[in-house]
Amino acid sequence: MYIMFLIGLVSLTLQFAMAFALALLGRAPRWRHAWWFAGVAVTAGLYSTVDAAGALWASNADHIGWSLRANLFNGTLHGAAWLLFTHLGPDAAWREIPRRVRLAAALGVAAVALVAASPWSVVATQDASLIVPGLGDVIPHAEFTALGTAFTLVPLAFLAVSWWQFVARWRAGEHGSGFVLLGFAIFFVTVVEEVLVAAGVIRFLYLADIGYIAVVTPVTVNLLRGFVRDARELDDLQGHLVDEVERRTVERDEARHLVVEQQRLAALGRLAAGVGHEINSPLQYLRLSLDEVAHQPSVQTDPVAREHLAHAVEGVDRVHNIVDALRTYSRPAGSDHVVVNLHDVLRAALRVGASQWRGDVTMHATLDPAPPVRGHEGRLMQAVLNALVNAVHAATAQPTTVARQVWVHTGTTPNGWAEVVVRDSGAGFAPEVLSRIGEPFVTTRANQGGTGLGLFVLRGIVQNHGGVLLCTNSDTGGAEVRLQFPAAELTSSIEPEASVQDDPQHASSQVLARSPLPVRHAIRVLMVEDDAPSLRAYVRGLGAEGCEVQGFTDAESALAWLASHSVDIVVTDLMMPRMSGSEFAERLALAHPELRESLIVLTGGAVSPDAEAFLASDSILVLEKPIGRAALVSRIRERLEATANGVGAA
Repeated sequence: MYIMFLIGLVSLTLQFAMAFALALLGRAPRWRHAWWFAGVAVTAGLYSTVDAAGALWASNADHIGWSLRANLFNGTLHGAAWLLFTHLGPDAAWREIPRRVRLAAALGVAAVALVAASPWSVVATQDASLIVPGLGDVIPHAEFTALGTAFTLVPLAFLAVSWWQFVARWRAGEHGSGFVLLGFAIFFVTVVEEVLVAAGVIRFLYLADIGYIAVVTPVTVNLLRGFVRDARELDDLQGHLVDEVERRTVERDEARHLVVEQQRLAALGRLAAGVGHEINSPLQYLRLSLDEVAHQPSVQTDPVAREHLAHAVEGVDRVHNIVDALRTYSRPAGSDHVVVNLHDVLRAALRVGASQWRGDVTMHATLDPAPPVRGHEGRLMQAVLNALVNAVHAATAQPTTVARQVWVHTGTTPNGWAEVVVRDSGAGFAPEVLSRIGEPFVTTRANQGGTGLGLFVLRGIVQNHGGVLLCTNSDTGGAEVRLQFPAAELTSSIEPEASVQDDPQHASSQVLARSPLPVRHAIRVLMVEDDAPSLRAYVRGLGAEGCEVQGFTDAESALAWLASHSVDIVVTDLMMPRMSGSEFAERLALAHPELRESLIVLTGGAVSPDAEAFLASDSILVLEKPIGRAALVSRIRERLEATANGVGAA
């Protein structure tokens, strides 16, 4: 009898130990299945406990029937636990189990409980015995009556349905299901053997405890393996998460640095625009005054005076070009951009700059395929030329014993952008300079007369085109500068040039646009300029060109004067105190809409977003200071003709 006790003891120990482990496992997220299977293991442990106790008390006739009835209930409860476990959904929730399965389990357990609670003589008889194999011992025990045997079919039915669920999983290729299916087959055979023994069909030991071990162990092992697998995946995910957090932190820091850099450059651009405006205003009256001097008879007959005057005009133009370059950052992006081929830009830059490196540096140019970009061809050429000139200076700074070379090529980036790459054989960027590349007046050639504006202007042009400027030291030595630009959307960006011959209606409008404005009197011009010296220069210069000019240094006075006077066209400065050029245009549109249509705006630079937006309007003609008086009168005439013929801003 002790062999049955030992089997039961081993079985109940394993079952309760696995139930405890599974209950702990079931507390983890996504592992409620383990908690449910802990219930399966507990019912198996209860069954084995009764078997062990029954083996100890088998010699006492008063206790022969109780263990048989108790395990009829425990076996049914165990079968119901299997039935519910094998029908769980992904979330292992009670509501996911089909209602018919829940109802069948409840009814089966309730029916067997009633039978097990009935008088023992209804369920079992005492006139039976077991044979211990190998020892020949005969042990008295109870056997089921016909009613008790019939109710053993309930747990057998539960187990048969559960076994079929495992067969379906095995056919579906579920990992570990074959191992579980084998254990369940062993378990089912031992349960049938125990039912036959309890029914008196055969006389042998109860083997269901061994079957419990055979089926609960593989399922538990599968669950633990899955938990270990999930733990490893979680560890990998944690490692990936740490890497991702580090990467995103670096990206965030870089983005923050980029935002700060953009804000700083934007502030520099505003400052440059403000400085440009203040410089261009005196440049304007200086240019107009030079025009007046040039028309003096004594100057026209004096070659020396004309030469000096030409030098002065050249100086004004050079100052204007420097200011215009500094205003790159404040110039509205895309205001005058067209589709450009970078190959043409590079060829033009190489032609223009050839005199600066011919004989001193070997230039290697490669035109690899690159998509067209949208931009201003002249400014793009200036950007490429600046990069080439800087590379040439870096190469020529090397000793004559070192080959002085510059490599430039076009290409396409992995994300489909177009790029121009310039690399030199120089010493590369110094570490303390590399982080400040693109700032104004930061130069690597301070001892050679470098101003530090080349890369600053270059960066502004690139950013104005929506591009990126990358400055690094090449792995092969020397500095490397990459100008990258987004590819143009050809379907929406290219605007084909209309042919007058192909479009008769367009041809007629062009003829109308070119029709001369009937001249009935001198052009009457209202000039609004807050800088008094510039205003006096405008009045004198336009008067000398045959215009009748009325000038005001503030827009309010000009509007008050217009209430009782008439003019042909209004020319206004943009940046003015009290009322700006854009506000003046709004007031003019309400009081004199016909003058608003022909409005001309002079600007030395926009220093606010509102001013930039106003200059981007198609309904005004924008002229940059300084402008000569003849050119100004010419644009005034063109503007009047275009307005008279219904054509927009020239």
